Amino acid sequence: MTLESISIDSRTTRWSVASARRLLSLCLCAWGAMSLMTCELQAKGERAAVLEQHTSAIVRVEVVLSNKMNMGGQGQEEESRIEIFGAVVDPGGLIMLWNSNISSTRINEMLQDMGQADGFKFEITPTSLVVHLGTEEREAFLAATDSSLDLAFIQLEESPAKPLPFVDFSQAVTPSLGAEIVQVSRMGRGFDDASRVTSARVGGMIAKPRRAWIVDGELDSFGLPVFDLEGRPVGALTTIFSRSGDSSGSMAMSPMMSALSSGSPFESLQPFVLPGERVATLVRLAKERAVELAGRRSTGASGSEGARKDGVEVMPPTEEVDSSEECPEVPEGDEAEAGEPPADG
Repeated sequence: MTLESISIDSRTTRWSVASARRLLSLCLCAWGAMSLMTCELQAKGERAAVLEQHTSAIVRVEVVLSNKMNMGGQGQEEESRIEIFGAVVDPGGLIMLWNSNISSTRINEMLQDMGQADGFKFEITPTSLVVHLGTEEREAFLAATDSSLDLAFIQLEESPAKPLPFVDFSQAVTPSLGAEIVQVSRMGRGFDDASRVTSARVGGMIAKPRRAWIVDGELDSFGLPVFDLEGRPVGALTTIFSRSGDSSGSMAMSPMMSALSSGSPFESLQPFVLPGERVATLVRLAKERAVELAGRRSTGASGSEGARKDGVEVMPPTEEVDSSEECPEVPEGDEAEAGEPPADG
């Protein structure tokens, strides 16, 4: 064997090793890309499955509001109509909503936090609630609210002929940090009430002023449930108000609060996902209150002053409690829900 042939064999060996390495690298990249595509396709399929599973539980509600504003002794009152979406959370017709759609509590809290509440009073009162169930329209009444958690519950006046599709918060699960979460909502009557799914991730958790999941993404349908990719409820998207003044970021608002846009200075109001077990407690209490109020309405004991008259009997602002604990009962009286939210700390 000559020196020249040894040199050629050496170059060939080096070329073969380098080629093998490049080939292996390309194979690994291709495998990684295919894995990512497979995961994405799987996630899309899971989102579609969640949408199909829960779309029928998301219903449109037409609301007539009485809006009263008093500033410096000068009062003004007008009526408005809005369309919002709620989630059926009990097959007997209990529906969960975003309380800020039908209440002025959050607005007044924010104005007070800004030092602009002196001499100003704003009050929103729902006077009519009509729920659309497919082609049917059913009247409802306000059963319960929790202003500190910014959720409200309405109940169909008449029990449905058959159980309604609903989101069962008794089956709620706890998501892991970084897990993908999705929300099912609708586009509105102008777009044929088309259902849609949006996604985000669990970005963390806060403990004060109450325990809730931080949203890393663009969930925007307040008052509606949030699910994991298996369709199990993990909580409800709501707002949490803090008086600490240390919050930062933007917020999203419904049409009812369109004047308070994401560019507003109300940084003390932030969107979070209220844990599912806490929502389950609220659903149970709201169902009990709805049964009680329905009994009174059937006998005429609750009067005929509109939905908000019954809604005076509401769940009050509450401290963060374990899901097994009861919210305190509210004595009958005016402005049960207008108390101070729990202080930070």
